[in-house]
Formats: sequence, structure tokens, C-alpha cells
Amino acid sequence: MPSNSFSEMPPVPTEFMPASLPPVSDALAKAGLNVRIIDKRPSKVAAGRADGIQPRTLEGTQSYGLTERLIKEGNQMHMAAFYNPIPDGSGITRSDRLPDVTAPTARYPFEVTLHQSAIENIFRDAMCALGNGPTPNGACPREFEHRAKAEPQLSYPPRSIEVEQSIVLTSISLSTDAAELASRDSYPVTAHLKRLSEAEAARLARPVAGAPANSNEVVADGSSVEVEEDREEIVRAKYVVGCDGAHSWTRSQMGWKMEGEHTDFVWGVVDTIPDTDFPDIRNRTAIHSDNGVDRSKMTPEKIMELDWWTIYIIARRLGSNFSAQERVFIAGNACHTHSPKAGQGMNASMNDTHNLIWKLTQVLRGWASPELLKTHELERRKYAQDLIAFDRKFSALFSGKAQTADNSDGVSHHQFVEVFQTFGAFTSGIGIHYAPSAIVDPSHQALATKLIVGKRFVPQTVIRTADAHPIQKARLQAFADELEKPEKFYKKYTPKDAPVDTVFDILSFSTMTKNTGDYTDLSPTLRTHWSKVFMDDVACFPKMGGGRLYESYGIRPEGCVAVVRPDGYIGHVVSLESVDQFDKWFNGFMAA
Repeated sequence: MPSNSFSEMPPVPTEFMPASLPPVSDALAKAGLNVRIIDKRPSKVAAGRADGIQPRTLEGTQSYGLTERLIKEGNQMHMAAFYNPIPDGSGITRSDRLPDVTAPTARYPFEVTLHQSAIENIFRDAMCALGNGPTPNGACPREFEHRAKAEPQLSYPPRSIEVEQSIVLTSISLSTDAAELASRDSYPVTAHLKRLSEAEAARLARPVAGAPANSNEVVADGSSVEVEEDREEIVRAKYVVGCDGAHSWTRSQMGWKMEGEHTDFVWGVVDTIPDTDFPDIRNRTAIHSDNGVDRSKMTPEKIMELDWWTIYIIARRLGSNFSAQERVFIAGNACHTHSPKAGQGMNASMNDTHNLIWKLTQVLRGWASPELLKTHELERRKYAQDLIAFDRKFSALFSGKAQTADNSDGVSHHQFVEVFQTFGAFTSGIGIHYAPSAIVDPSHQALATKLIVGKRFVPQTVIRTADAHPIQKARLQAFADELEKPEKFYKKYTPKDAPVDTVFDILSFSTMTKNTGDYTDLSPTLRTHWSKVFMDDVACFPKMGGGRLYESYGIRPEGCVAVVRPDGYIGHVVSLESVDQFDKWFNGFMAA
């Protein structure tokens, strides 16, 4: 007889797609929230798929403490090379070499290439390492004691997570009860999980070379695969995030459509280690040629072993919905598809979930209203639309024939480079600009003309007042020349009896110099810890940077207060005399 089990999951069971996994799993696990990640594959991705990490994504992974390992294991790409046909038709020649990243404010002014399996390993290792939480007797390590006091309802430290392999969702349903959907404590999502049979798991373990790059090649519909009849589980959840690719089962179950276009362009992707003397093999390279290779010259002994390959037709499509009642979400290729030529797929997916997870964390902790979750689709749909519009232009340049004497209407080198450089800020992720909303208010932009509300906080080197140690920071920033600042906004939204930095991390930046002030000169409100007080001065060794912070951000000497969201984007800027305006702003999405 089949046996069923039932469980309740406070936050998020997640259907797994590696490109979107990292921010989902790592952020929620570090927040100490209860998470399950299920993957229909019997094991992790072995080869192929995505391999490029853009500068903005590296800034995001730095907040998880993982960028150092990504850079160490990957290959840095600092330069892009461009090749075009030789006029006499005898081959190709290099036309130009340019910086690969053209965004001047990038903290990491390069791309990192590393195959997705290795990237996945880094995040899996990080999730497992979080298991150093409660001691055997249930006590929390010292570094988590303050959270246990501040959040008695979440009095556990970061928890270890392992991906549950060979598990499929066979059905998912969402309550229609308005009160249940609105309740912070309810579990309105019901999901049925089943474990794949050994035979099905063995079939899926076979190599998947040649599977479509943007597809979910394992199984398209969990309800149709062979499963162990006695291994069914019913899960009730607060939220579900479907990160299950372009052929998303979650999207299909919710009745959402992908809207857009298929093109006539057929592309191929290969993962291999070439034996070559090509001079730009270590650089990002775009090659236009008159013709392909003469097939008669491609004998079998010339073909090397391939790790992975795929051929596919480019589709540019956008999901009709990104969420249902802000309880069931989809992210990454599940809600937008495009060509991979600009290296955006994995980056867009990871930043989709990076945008979503900080909002889920705030809501699940009781710090923010569920209304905050509505801003996810608002922000990421517009980004996806911009991405598809860019891809339409960029992929056409790649797929089009090069300009030659016989093809004057072809793609010129000038056209290609112009688009490459013009959209450099967008493709690197550095130039993403969120529109005004409940969490983006640019009404006082004049107070910091170069600290653009809706864009990510630009990294700068600042000097710690206590020990003149130069560091870079990009979290909540409090710019002030005065020693006092109103406390109303953060006390209102901080749990009773909790430390003042439980919800808001206050960082203070002053125009004092190494010789004119001490961190103890500031009021306790502005110096919750000595390590969070900074000055606008150069380091003891000038080559280490520092100084001109106010000038760099366009801030007048009288200062201002800026809010930087947990994902690193600037939400609001107000003057020191108008800090009470934060009350009105935070009221739109925070929970007192």
C-alpha cells in the first residue's frame, strides 16, 4: 500500500535549476529560515550550460562571501577581441581589442568564466558549511546569541541545506481563501512530492549532451515520470519558488504562458578544451567570417572529445506572470528566455532571485509587509523586457553576415563595437536602474546627485575612523557631519528589546579627517560599533585609496541620509533635517 507523509514548511520549498539556486538557498539558509530544495535530477549538472559571471553578479556573490573562490577557480576575462573577414576572402583578421567590461564603476572590472558545475559546487559547499549552527545541546554559537534574543520566533542560526535529488513535484495548488493568503502565519501552498524510481533515476543519470541549452531536459512534467508509489509526500508551504528553466513545470501548473517570438537563427554551443594557437583563446572573442569551414577538411581525426554541446533556435519570450498572489514565484529562464550571446542567462537568473530573496526574508521575519513582495515582478519584469530588447539587437549582429565588398549591407565592425560599448553597463549588470516604486523614491535625488536612487550603490574606498583601515562598504549608509540624528524610523521598525542594528545596519560617514576627530565624537546612535564609523579621508598610504567620498557621490557638506537595500540598490535619500520622511516611506512596506 502506498504510504503518504505530511509536513509543513515555513518558508520555501524550491524546485531546483542551478542558475537560480545560489541566491535562493544561500540567502535563506544564512537567514536561519527553513528551506527545502528539490531537484528532479539524480545528481548535479556535470557539464555544459552557463559559464560566465558578470561584474554585478560578482558583487552579489561577494555579499555571500563566495566571490573570492569564484575568482580563484575561474578565468578572468579582461579583454574582448573582434575578428572580421579579410577583404580578399582569404580568411579573418583581428580588427580590434577592447576592455571586456566598459562600466567604469565596476568593483570587479572583468568577467569570470567557470563552468556551471563548478559554480554549483561552490554554492553547495557553502550551504553545507552553514550546518555549524546549534550545538548538540541546542545552544547557539556566540555570534548568533544576539539574534536569538532579538528574534525569539527565529531563534536558530543559519542552517545547513542539501539539495534533495531525484524528487519531482507532481502537483501544486494555491488556496483561494483571501484570509489565508493574507495571513503571515498561514501555509496556503500545497505541493505533492514524489521520489523517482531507481529506473527513472538511472535513465536521467545518462549524459545529456545535445540537450537544448535553455531547456529542462530531464523531465518536462513531473506527473508523467515513473515514481516510487510508496514515496509520496504532501508539503504545505508559505512560499514556493520555481527555478525550473525555460520549460518550467511550475509555470505550466500555474497556467501561465510564455509570450514572444521564435527566430530563424539556429545556434550551436560547444564545451571542449581546444588544441589551438589562436592568439585570443583566453579572451572574449567575436568572429565574423564570410563562410564556414570547408567540410571536406573536417575529417574525424580532427574532431576532439566534447564535454557538452547543443544546437537550438533562439527564442525571446517573457512569462505572462512571475507570481501568483505573491505566494508562488518563478525566476530565471522560467520567466524569460533569450540568446546566450551576451552572457546574461545565468546572471539574470541569479539576480532575479537575489532581488526576491531579501524581500522574502524581510517578510518571513515579520519585519516587512507582504506588500513588499509585489515589487519583485515590478522590478524584474521591466529588467527582462529591457534584456529581450537588447538581445534582439545584439543577437542580430552576431547572426548577421559581416559587411564586405560583396555585402555592403552586412554588419560592420563599427556597428558591432558601438552596440558592445553602448550596452556595456547593462550587460555587466552595473547599469540596472529600477523605476520609482514603494521601495524606490528619487524625490530628493538632488541631495546626492551621483548616488542614483534605483541604481546599485557605487563602491568606494573609505577609511575607518577608529584605526584608519581602508575598506569598501555598500550597505545602509548614513552620511552626516553633525553628531546627532533622529532615531524614530529605525526604532519604530526594530523589534522591542532587540539591538538597534537588528533590522537596520547604520554606517556613518563624516567629513572629519584623521587629525580632526574620533569615532567617539559621534552619538551612540551613529556608532553602534566602532567598525561602522568612517571618514572621508585618504588612507595612511595614499596608494590604498580613500578621500573625496562626498564629491564622488555628489553630496553637499551638510550631508544626507541614504538607504541602501539589502540587495545593494539605493532606495531613498533625505536630508538630515528631514529624516522623519523615512516614517512615511517605510510605512509603505515595513511592519512595525
